[in-house]
Amino acid sequence: MKKLLALVLVLCLSLSVAAAETAVISQQEFEAEGLQLNSYAGTFIQTLPDPDRTWMFQVVDAELNPLSDTYPKIECDGACYEVQKDFHECGLLDGNGKELIPAEYLAVEALSNEKGVKDGRWAIGIRAKEGSSGNYDYKTMVGPRSSGQKFYLIDTIDVYFRGEKKGTLTRDDWDYANVYGDYLSVRNREGIFVNYDKDLFRTKGTEGNYGEYTKDYDTNEIIHNGSGQQAFCPECTLTEEEVDQCLWLNDEQQLLDLQGNVLADFSGYTGASVQGCGLIEIRSENDQYGIADRTGKVIVPALYDSFDFNDRTAEAGYVLVKKDDKYAYVSLETGSETSEFVDEQTIYTRSGRFMILDNEDGSKSIVSAAAGRLSEKYKDNAYPGGPLCRLLSVQDQNDAYQIIDENGKNILPAGITIDTLYSIISEDGTMVLLEPEYHHYILLTIAYGAE
Repeated sequence: MKKLLALVLVLCLSLSVAAAETAVISQQEFEAEGLQLNSYAGTFIQTLPDPDRTWMFQVVDAELNPLSDTYPKIECDGACYEVQKDFHECGLLDGNGKELIPAEYLAVEALSNEKGVKDGRWAIGIRAKEGSSGNYDYKTMVGPRSSGQKFYLIDTIDVYFRGEKKGTLTRDDWDYANVYGDYLSVRNREGIFVNYDKDLFRTKGTEGNYGEYTKDYDTNEIIHNGSGQQAFCPECTLTEEEVDQCLWLNDEQQLLDLQGNVLADFSGYTGASVQGCGLIEIRSENDQYGIADRTGKVIVPALYDSFDFNDRTAEAGYVLVKKDDKYAYVSLETGSETSEFVDEQTIYTRSGRFMILDNEDGSKSIVSAAAGRLSEKYKDNAYPGGPLCRLLSVQDQNDAYQIIDENGKNILPAGITIDTLYSIISEDGTMVLLEPEYHHYILLTIAYGAE
């Protein structure tokens, strides 16, 4: 639809980029039948009227410029888009609207990597044959006015890598798959894992092994299941870009890269383990934990009972630590605590840069990784976003809705009000999509000063 206004808000010269400030640097207003933000990709699905009085959809950029063809159906699938022309005509686009899989399949899927983000590196298109009510992989309604169902069995699976079809597997070949960088581990219907490289060549000698690596305890060799070659040794030809785990601690607690070079020695600690974020968790003699980097430098001293790496805060430069059943944030830059310790029993939820606490009076307090406990108490809040998102949607004690940054500042420009907790905020916190009125949208672009 027609774009009504694109207003750029210029930052004051007094705002220093060295300050940890949050500012709206642009505000764009649109009139559209519908607009949906892909939080991972930073692009949008726009609803368009069709001459036949049906709706069509298109991927567009932040200024509503078309990035894709129009389709009767588009849905977000991680950082990708699943599109559908008609029944048995599903396809996949990347986050910028480029075709990854043509729209000619019963179903498509972008496969997740270890971090759970579907980026389209690996994707599949499924062709089907008729099944029955007692033997099917998919079932569907037949037409909007029919109560009948049709049943389908997977016939073949076309496998794509970065938008290029690499080969075809049968139903017997495929139950589900794990992605490890440029390699695919597929469990077949017999429950056996079969490993493939990015050209879908089946690896010899590693069939049946689960995970990215297998250790031979007789020889102490580490085999990369996807390629079949020995890893973490001079003969290894793998690169860090091709794999998920690129570091290994040997039995002597030496940290090795893929080519077997010793990066650091952790033999002075009771234990050490490589975390998925590339950090090394170290354990002292008194069973306290700390964190080191891949050079062996200790960046968080071994003072804590445990670390919570599962919420991915390390990507944002923080880690959640636990001590005496209490949690606090620690900066990976300074190694020091950035918040007070809060009792585990008071935590309503935690994710990314925020912990939400339940207060005895029914209100909620917010602890941010950057600023600690915020002074304000809130009536309600939306679930915190991804680890890089510095924004949180809240309802204050006066029932007003705000979007606050990690310092508790309301980032909504003057004159803009919202009536819901569920504003759409991008995973990195740089875009906020508001719909203050029906069919009227406001897109805010956010910038942050250095921490």
